[in-house]
Formats: sequence, C-alpha cells, structure tokens
Amino acid sequence: MFNFESEVLDVNEKGLFCLILGSSGAGKSHLIGTVPGKTLYLYCASERHGVASAKKSNDNIVAVCIDRDAKGQPLKPDESIKRLFAALDPESIKAAKFESIALDGLTELEKIIRGTTPWKNACLTPQGKHNNFAEPAATVEAMDKVLSQLRVVHDILGVRVLVTGIIDVTSVEDNGAILEAKPRLSGYSVAESVCQTFGDIVMVGRMKGKNGEGPVLQMAGEIGRESKGADGAIKKTFGFTPRLMGVKKVPEYIKADFKEVLKLKESNT
Repeated sequence: MFNFESEVLDVNEKGLFCLILGSSGAGKSHLIGTVPGKTLYLYCASERHGVASAKKSNDNIVAVCIDRDAKGQPLKPDESIKRLFAALDPESIKAAKFESIALDGLTELEKIIRGTTPWKNACLTPQGKHNNFAEPAATVEAMDKVLSQLRVVHDILGVRVLVTGIIDVTSVEDNGAILEAKPRLSGYSVAESVCQTFGDIVMVGRMKGKNGEGPVLQMAGEIGRESKGADGAIKKTFGFTPRLMGVKKVPEYIKADFKEVLKLKESNT
C-alpha cells in the first residue's frame, strides 16, 4: 500500500522563492541588496550595473558573472550555462554559507539559452532547418532546468531564491502606481510557465509620495499576457497580481525592502 503520510512533502510557506518584476531602472537590483545575510548574486555582463546598486544596501554580496570567466573573458552560451549550473551546486553553496541566491535576470538568461546548442537542436526540423514554432517549447524546457535547480537548492539548503524579470508597463496612475504590465519574455507560453514557477511574486515600481519619489513594492497591479491568432483575435490569456505565499492579507503597497517582506512571511498574517 502507498504510505501517504510518509510521502507528503511539507510546503515551506515562510521560505522565499521570489520573482521580482519591474521595468528597467525600477529598483530590482537595489531591492536584492535589502535581503539580509550573505548573498550570491549571479548576473550577466550586460547587467553589471545591478551589482553596484545591490551592494549599496548590502556589502555582503558575492557577485559572479555567468557569461564571463574569472579573467573577464566572454563565454559562449553553452559555457555560460555550464558555469551557471556549477555556481548552483548545493555543496558549493552550503560550503560558502550563502543565505540567499539572486539571479539577475530572466531576460538575459533567455538570451543565453537561445544561443545554446541544445536549444538550437531542439528547434530543428527533420530537414535540418530552423523551426520558429518550436522555439517556445525549447525555451520553456531550458528555463525549467535552471529554475528547477534553483528550487533544489532552495529546498535542500533552505536558502532564499530571488530572480528578477523585466516587465513592460502598459497602464499606470499619475502617482506611478502600476495598473497593468506584461513580462518581457519571448511569447505567451514562456511567460506563463516561468511565472507559475514562483510562489512569491513582487512588483517594484517608482511612485510619487509626500516625501518625494522612490521604489515601492506594488502588490495590486495586474500582470499578464495575451496570445493572438493570425487574425489578431485573442486565443488565450493569463493574468495575476503579485503574491506572497502563506500571507493571508498582502498589503497593497510595501516598502521596497525585503526585510519587510520577510516580516510578513514570518507573521503569516
């Protein structure tokens, strides 16, 4: 007989496996710097400015570029993915005593993936030509491997995982409050698959207030994508608002500081 009690896995609602969404310059990297403790910051060379922003809030960040080697030389996409998985080795992370891992970010990761040999091979027709229609499935499969490895590290070691993603804001209030936005990923299925992976999703955007303008975690805006047919008609759609797993009542606005998010997760309100 199947022993259900021994096979049920506990869901750690207080843990943090979080997708940080925001437009370019909204404050995603700075937000990573507010996570307490030693943090492994994985980034691409095109986003090196994010490291400096994160370190302004946390000088206990170890930054590793995934598409450059230790001497700063550019790596090919296949080499970059290999380097990323090497950095996500649970034993290495445990030995380094990291409390959090940040991957900045999804858009850059997707660019690397689309240059790898497995991705290109997955998009070939039987005649050896590139098949554009195979791209979404190939991208989702490759993204899943990276996110699954992050989940393994999260589940085994209990480290926090933070991943950034760019959004395109399509509707906003005068004070900067985001009403609608869509993830900047190549296609409906890729965006839907990636977003479903995360139990925690926060959206950061700059807002105007009595004390000036600055980044705020906005938890009420609608994030989604549409898939249209050749005639322009909408075939399917998905949408969601930011969420914090285990938090019964999520405030509409939260200070752009992960210590505030962790307080909410710990209180489980």
